[in-house]
Amino acid sequence: MATVMVKRPARRPPPEMPSGEVVLEAPPEIPAPSGRQWTHLMSMLPMIAVMAAMLIMFSGGIAGGLRIAVFGLFALAMLGMAVMAFVNGAGPASGRWGRHGVSTCVGWRSTASVC
Repeated sequence: MATVMVKRPARRPPPEMPSGEVVLEAPPEIPAPSGRQWTHLMSMLPMIAVMAAMLIMFSGGIAGGLRIAVFGLFALAMLGMAVMAFVNGAGPASGRWGRHGVSTCVGWRSTASVC
């Protein structure tokens, strides 16, 4: 196995540094919270209900009364997620454009017909 020597050309000189004062614009203002942060916490309750139902369901044999409670937790979680979807989706911040005017469509399916 041989070593190949590579002769590289000389580096070009760096660009000239700008002189004078650089003026920057102020960053945009951060909008005030909408006051609906509680809805994010409330949307976690159905997820906790699903976790509890799965924990009970997969922990072993479930009797007749416990089986009804598990199915009731799943039904409660479905209804809770539907209610929170309507609550979080209501208002001027919903739709294709998010709260800050940025499109919520991301990825390779981000065409207007899909979003």
